[in-house]
Amino acid sequence: MNLDRKINYKEYFFSLKPFLGFSFLIFFFSFINGYFLGEKVFDKDGMFLEELRKIASSLVNMGNIELFFFIFINNTVSLFLTVFLGMLFSIFPFFVLLVNGGILGILFFFFLQNSNLSLFLLGILPHGIIEIPILIIGGAMGFKMGKTMISVLFKKKGDLREEISLSFVFFARFLFPLIAIAALVEVFITGSILDIMK
Repeated sequence: MNLDRKINYKEYFFSLKPFLGFSFLIFFFSFINGYFLGEKVFDKDGMFLEELRKIASSLVNMGNIELFFFIFINNTVSLFLTVFLGMLFSIFPFFVLLVNGGILGILFFFFLQNSNLSLFLLGILPHGIIEIPILIIGGAMGFKMGKTMISVLFKKKGDLREEISLSFVFFARFLFPLIAIAALVEVFITGSILDIMK
């Protein structure tokens, strides 16, 4: 696929506008829902917290470069699937936004209850400022992909191949490097801040 093809990136981004709003609302309300579910989740013998500790302990022995590639590859694959599995009637991007928003809401509840709001903000904001908008944009792209698929199947309108092509080029040009930047920030800036806070 030729990434140098002439594409009006601004026009493509603005075509995502209604889907961006929908994507943001799903993430926001799942965050709120996660917050209110937080007490119930953490009351179940601390199982959720224990699982988080297991994940953290598996990452703590990684070097910074290894951790960077782990986060970068994981986030790239997740976002890629969010966008391109969106053609399956938008189910996957909906699920990804729901889960990520919910987990963030649960963590917010936990840190707030333990009077560690500053730690939560310092642990999330540096890379979250990049990651969360990327996730919302990826979700919007997935929803647009799903709408295009529905139009092609049921209305015999639209061009799914063109939508896939546009999404791929936009992903490669903009989202891919932003994912790398977010991973770098998470490992080298967020990590350093949390080390200082210990």
